[in-house]
Amino acid sequence: MKKIEAIIRESRFEDVKKALYKAGIEWFSYWDMTDLGKSTRDQIVRGQAFHSNYLQRHMLCIVVRDENQDIAVDAIMAARTGERGDGNIFVSTVERAWSIRTGKTGPKALFNNRNQKINPI
Repeated sequence: MKKIEAIIRESRFEDVKKALYKAGIEWFSYWDMTDLGKSTRDQIVRGQAFHSNYLQRHMLCIVVRDENQDIAVDAIMAARTGERGDGNIFVSTVERAWSIRTGKTGPKALFNNRNQKINPI
């Protein structure tokens, strides 16, 4: 099993979500985060314009079977604009997993518990 974590632009979240659903990934976690980097953007707060290197991002977390890793990563690539600050994708190995509700372990514990691969994009 693989854990895929991705940091993407807030503005590209809907495109990535649609691509993940189209790929058959119907469950994932995400949260809002603030990114601090070299990129800056102009912000207007209470009528005052200023430059900020604090950028709003979304972080996605998805656990998939090994054979579905590339499909999931390709779906997340919908966030790509070709400009600096598009984000990053990190893939790591998950040693074990459990479903608390069913007691299943390993790949059978994943939400998408079909035995076949998910649909390619």
